[in-house]
Amino acid sequence: MRGHDLVMDNEEHASSERQHRVLVIDDSPIVLRALVLYLNKLPDFEVVTAASFAELEQVLATTTRAFTVSVADLSLPDTPIGAAVELLQSQFIPVIAYTGGVSDKERQYLWDHQVVDYVLKTDKGSLEYVTALVQRIVLNPKIGVLIVD
Repeated sequence: MRGHDLVMDNEEHASSERQHRVLVIDDSPIVLRALVLYLNKLPDFEVVTAASFAELEQVLATTTRAFTVSVADLSLPDTPIGAAVELLQSQFIPVIAYTGGVSDKERQYLWDHQVVDYVLKTDKGSLEYVTALVQRIVLNPKIGVLIVD
């Protein structure tokens, strides 16, 4: 199954009332399915997927609505490491890097490119953490602080 197939599935189930869009990019069908399963639990979120850099470019070129956040694999087979991060950031889409492993060089790359966070693909806990991060990105602008002296 290609990521684009998941996009079609998502659109069939997506309500027109959903306010936020999450773009998930990963070349593993299993990882895509798991992320979609977890992220679809969030209210008011539409999940759109891409399984390659080429599909990511196609989604970005044809979309009519902005994405609130993205969850992107750092390493896609059809592009150099980090190219998806740079493309997403050029479109002003915040990036959560979801990766199988990260070297010191890659960690520095992620910090230099100011991704929201990077999460290692380890277990169910990492899926839950990514889901919480996506939700936090939406909630943070609504939080105000009042300091009284």
